[in-house]
Amino acid sequence: MDSNALHSRLSRGAISKSPNLLMKALALLLLYVFLGHPSAYETILERRNWYVIFLGIIMVPLLLVWSLEVLVWRVRLSSATLEIRSLRGVLKKPIADIRQLERTGGRISVGFKDGSRRVIPPILGDLDGLAREIDSRRHVT
Repeated sequence: MDSNALHSRLSRGAISKSPNLLMKALALLLLYVFLGHPSAYETILERRNWYVIFLGIIMVPLLLVWSLEVLVWRVRLSSATLEIRSLRGVLKKPIADIRQLERTGGRISVGFKDGSRRVIPPILGDLDGLAREIDSRRHVT
């Protein structure tokens, strides 16, 4: 059973989506490898392994940000509110404030009446189902 199934029904009508358990475990493992072994960086620099240094300059920050995103991202949809938790913070707005809902390019783009916009990434799993659920609740209220 993945975390989407565990978080699928929280209370009457509330849905919560987060990355699955395997992705969270991989993110924790990457954080441990990159941050738990600082002596490995010393060894790489001492050996002057330029190929690994160059790749590390590019890949380590990307993988660290990805790991943090996997651990932080969550979308919670109740009967009246949409809550999006990401690295940018927590956005909690009434569903009635959703002006635009767009499903493009493996993402869901949510535009609000105040002009703010959030993009929900594909790490959450079934984006088609989530977009349908948000759209159906948007038209009910």
